Amino acid sequence: TGNLAAPRGRFLRTGGFDERLGYAHEDREFCARWTARGFEMQAVPAAVVRHAHDFAMRSFCRQHFRYGESAVEYYQIRKCVRPGWPAAVRLRFYASLLGRPWSTLAPGRALRISAMLALSQVCYAYGYYFSLLASHHPRHRFHKPSTRTSPG
Repeated sequence: TGNLAAPRGRFLRTGGFDERLGYAHEDREFCARWTARGFEMQAVPAAVVRHAHDFAMRSFCRQHFRYGESAVEYYQIRKCVRPGWPAAVRLRFYASLLGRPWSTLAPGRALRISAMLALSQVCYAYGYYFSLLASHHPRHRFHKPSTRTSPG
């Protein structure tokens, strides 16, 4: 992950990243174990992480599809269910997500960013439900999303 820093000793005592999550959510799963052990987490706004990807539309969609696939595996590993947020909470979250660029960027750029955010969420949902349905298939085996062949 490029979004997390931890003291090495505590990181190792917590078990490090779960390698079954080879594509995404390893930081999220690690943080669940970290806080369960009583360790504190801090947001550090001054610490900025920039990810640079040279995406074409297909690779962008594939990455977000895989994020969705990996979410199913995260919930399986953590033996928990996806949060059942009320519809009003989900609606506010997505409205805020898609509206944020409009409060800080020029209209042309805001439109492009909002469209990419919307597309990322559609691809994520597609990957999530595709993997969820596949996990209920009798021939399904638990394996890393990055080794799967996703449609498209």
